[in-house]
Amino acid sequence: MAEKILFKFISDTRGAVLAEFAVAVLTLIIATFGVIDMGLFLWTDVTLNRATHAAARCRTLDQTNCGSDGAAQTYAVTQSWGAGMLTAANFTVGTCTSGGLPGVQVVGSYSYSFITPGVGPTANLSHTACYPRQY
Repeated sequence: MAEKILFKFISDTRGAVLAEFAVAVLTLIIATFGVIDMGLFLWTDVTLNRATHAAARCRTLDQTNCGSDGAAQTYAVTQSWGAGMLTAANFTVGTCTSGGLPGVQVVGSYSYSFITPGVGPTANLSHTACYPRQY
């Protein structure tokens, strides 16, 4: 009797399509969010790079808007278009040597948190720009 019930249970295929559909949809949803998450990650990386270089260039060329290190940090935040998560604390301003000339170095760093499961918890982004002083 128990063997008959077990055989009936194993050979029953009702609901198999629903189970396969659930696995397929879950996989597609995670893949879609993974693509979106990687796009946001790359966009944040490019934005951080652009803001870092813009702040270093501004600090070396524009004494009106970037006359101090703090002003250059603020300028970097304004150049991180749409990336509301970047603050002045993400940028540090220092000195460097560029082509044998003294220059200004701006380092931008940010810890990106992924939202998609399985991608990883965080990725540390860092960009450095060094421009020779023009004044």
